[in-house]
Amino acid sequence: SLILALLLVIDGIAIKISWVRFLPPLVTILMFVLSAFDLFLWKMLPKWLIKRPKIYGTWRGTIQSKWIDRDTGEQISPIECYTTIHQTFFKLSYRQMTAESSSKMIDVRIISDTDNVYRIVGIYRNESTPLYRERSPIHYGGQLLDVIDVPAMDLLIKGAYWTDRNTAGYIELTDRKKKLFHDFQRAKEVFDSN
Repeated sequence: SLILALLLVIDGIAIKISWVRFLPPLVTILMFVLSAFDLFLWKMLPKWLIKRPKIYGTWRGTIQSKWIDRDTGEQISPIECYTTIHQTFFKLSYRQMTAESSSKMIDVRIISDTDNVYRIVGIYRNESTPLYRERSPIHYGGQLLDVIDVPAMDLLIKGAYWTDRNTAGYIELTDRKKKLFHDFQRAKEVFDSN
């Protein structure tokens, strides 16, 4: 409101004190409009107008780790995962779940390369369930994932991850439901039933 008053004075417009009574309702209306845009209005706008990819929902995918099982000496099989992405225009949260553990992004962002390829970049903390914690202790890692627009299948998210345990691998998220799930078993049931 102070900026608006300053701009009016610079333009040579006299400010009447009676105008001040309109400022609180105006600010309130602007805040409601901004909040509505952030939460849901941006999702309704066409892709050519809003360049940011709409990746919210629960995704099914696989994790392929380079980790070698000490007992067998072989690389482990792909791990089924479900990733829940809560997205507003200005914020993103990301949680990945497997049958044995759950990872929550501590900091995550969508960035755009110069050629309009979008990437999800984040640092996460992984916690195994108590049954697996001795074999897989709490650890931290990073992810760098490309968001790829594939017309026949909506979107595809894939890329690399690495951990502070000197392991790394590849993540690919292919199927999506708009509903947000926060439990591996419930997400698996819903995806498997369709």
